[in-house]
Amino acid sequence: MPFKHGVDEQRKKRLEGEIERMKGIFPTMGIRKALLFGSAARGDVIESSDIDLILIKDTEARFLDRLEEALAALEPKVDLDVLVYTPEEFEELVRTRPFFERALKEGRVLYEA
Repeated sequence: MPFKHGVDEQRKKRLEGEIERMKGIFPTMGIRKALLFGSAARGDVIESSDIDLILIKDTEARFLDRLEEALAALEPKVDLDVLVYTPEEFEELVRTRPFFERALKEGRVLYEA
């Protein structure tokens, strides 16, 4: 399946380019930490892969407003799933939800203030 492999490699390069672009935006967003998780972090990108991010920042905004703010600031050029939590919320989620514990262990820190 060389054609499929080529498509996956193209997607991987596109995602990596978008991740690099976003890394330059994080400092302007008041982000404490940006964590990449999922297939892009593991390096097993396929044609349908997207970017999965957890952003940690001090905020009093409602959860959905945080997502809208993040998407407006990042202006993603590829599919992006983003979750935005306060440090306290994320700490609690890591303690109580295996998904977040795994994301923290397997994820890749893209930015830390």
